[in-house]
This record gives sequence, structure tokens and C-alpha cells, in this order.
Amino acid sequence: MTATRTLDGRGRRALANVALGETKADTVVRVSASGDLEALAMLLKNSLEGVSQANVVEETVVVHVKGATGLLPKIISAAESGGFSVADLSASEPTLETVFISLTGKDLRE
Repeated sequence: MTATRTLDGRGRRALANVALGETKADTVVRVSASGDLEALAMLLKNSLEGVSQANVVEETVVVHVKGATGLLPKIISAAESGGFSVADLSASEPTLETVFISLTGKDLRE
């Protein structure tokens, strides 16, 4: 017989924190914009301080950042200076799902 354990909220957060050591991010920003999203991801990764990763996931650029002070205006400014029009922007703490995506490059549903 095999025992199965599930992670409670604390356990998921602890696992995310261990995995975050790999990504060095404490904030995840999702950017919806028009244009070439791969180019936008590269622009944000190369032009913003503290960005450890920027990937396109489900028609959104997901940016992993260490330090969030003044981050959202900087993202909008960098995107607009690169010719992109930002339609939506959100910031959150990393979740187990965002850590999984950052480590594998794939969504959980793939």
C-alpha cells in the first residue's frame, strides 16, 4: 500500500520558496501587450534590473523579478519605448504554478 500526502498552504509555500532559489524571483508580473511577445520578453529581460526570467506563456509575457519597487511603471515605460502597447499588467508573489512554469517552461496543462 502506498501512502499519498498532499501539501497544505504552508507546504506549497515552502516548496515554492525552495524552487525560487533557482529563479531568484520574489515577484511575478504578467504583461499582456500587442506585437511580438517573444521580442517583448527579451526586451524586458535585457532592460530591467532584477529580471531573472521573461517567457511567453499563453499569449502573456511572464516576468520573474527580484525586487518590485517601482517595477510596474518601469515595465510600461520599457515596453512603450520598444514600440509595444501594454493592454494589461498584474504583479503577484510566485505560486507553485509560476515556479513550475519558470523551471520547466511549460504550463501545468501542457
